[in-house]
Amino acid sequence: PDGVLPPRLSSATPTSLQVVWSTPARNNAPGSPRYQLQMRPGHSTHGFLELFSNPSASLNYEVRDLQPYTEYEFRLVASNGFGSAHSSWILFITAEDKPGPIDPPIILDKKSRMILVTWQHPLKCNGLITHYNIYQHGRLSLKTSGNVTNGTVTHLRPYTAYTFQVEACTSKGCSLSADSQTVWTLPDAPEGILSPELFSDTPTSVIISWQPPTHPNGLVENSAIQRRVQGKEAVTTLVTLPGSHPRRFIDKTSALSPWTKYEYRVLMSTADGGTNSSDWAEVTTRPSRPAGVQPPEVDVLGPNAAKVTWKPPLILNGDILNYEIRMPDPHITITNVTSSVLSYVVTHLIPFTNYSVTIVACSGGNGYLGGCTESFPTHVTTPPALPQDLGPLSVVPLSESYVGISWQPPSRPNGPDVRYELLRRKIQQPLASNPPEDLNMWHNIYSGTQRFYEDKGLS
Repeated sequence: PDGVLPPRLSSATPTSLQVVWSTPARNNAPGSPRYQLQMRPGHSTHGFLELFSNPSASLNYEVRDLQPYTEYEFRLVASNGFGSAHSSWILFITAEDKPGPIDPPIILDKKSRMILVTWQHPLKCNGLITHYNIYQHGRLSLKTSGNVTNGTVTHLRPYTAYTFQVEACTSKGCSLSADSQTVWTLPDAPEGILSPELFSDTPTSVIISWQPPTHPNGLVENSAIQRRVQGKEAVTTLVTLPGSHPRRFIDKTSALSPWTKYEYRVLMSTADGGTNSSDWAEVTTRPSRPAGVQPPEVDVLGPNAAKVTWKPPLILNGDILNYEIRMPDPHITITNVTSSVLSYVVTHLIPFTNYSVTIVACSGGNGYLGGCTESFPTHVTTPPALPQDLGPLSVVPLSESYVGISWQPPSRPNGPDVRYELLRRKIQQPLASNPPEDLNMWHNIYSGTQRFYEDKGLS
């Protein structure tokens, strides 16, 4: 035969090719020619396979059991009783299929929040690999192009176990690997550390309690408590406790002062992961009694009054609730406390009396009573005044010209060295013919310290 053309591809599947051909241009013999279809791997120059056991008159053939996305070469042999002729080789390719099995990915490197994975192409790609998908616990984490065999999975949680799968895809489908070996990300500093809970149970102690971090990011190795005075930069580390210690600590250090604002925070560390801290929390220690209450200044204004002036305590230890002036009697409480009201005029004092004047300052705050402190006394004496409350005389007529007079000391002498003056006047003389000249006139008949007098020589 002459003019034998190569066969043609009618259709292709991943594992088969439907091949058709035409009769030769010239058979050069009576009858119809017979055909043999020869096949060899693509671009091979050695050997071929005859697909018909005997030459056939058919003009088409389905070649089966082929490999997906593989090149094969075909040629047609036409024969008659006078000989045979063959066409040139022609290249056909099977259709793509989803990739064959793929091995699980391998972990190359790991950090606290990322893992570098690598993988091998499938042994049988069965087509052009368009892309790879990396799954982490069944969730798509990364997508790469088909010519890349490694990738970095990010946004992972520290100190967490992960497994990965790789999926190879062609235009016809995908093939998913089994799970990789379990790998743990490295630890990192804890996150989500809440501010500690604070309670001042005494003026010089604070109870600190705290919660575990919402994201430990590893094994919490220890917790540290830090303190500072509000508004100050200096920070004091009070204690570092192991992770197994109860999450409670009482700050009883001597540096604590009553009625002072302090701030506390918790620092937590993970093994090989780092350290992180909470925000500062604020607490005010309970009030206590004032310290440094100085003796008042007392200005005596007269026998019955004195002005008491004082200064605020050197250390308030709370809000001043009231002041008390103790003399000790009278006892005066001043509740309208302002910085301008630090003096008071005390009245109704007793003349010529020694007073021991003290100031009592009382503090409190936040519903708590801190206590009271009394100053050392200031000693003053009021000046003397006129005696008061002198009782009536006791007068006893002893004879026609003799009267005995006695009296008691005044209930309020108001001074020392009390002297008495006794006065007498004539109010009636019935036996006199004319009214006497000294009628109703007072005469001083005694002056001295005694409390009795005998008035003799009377009419």
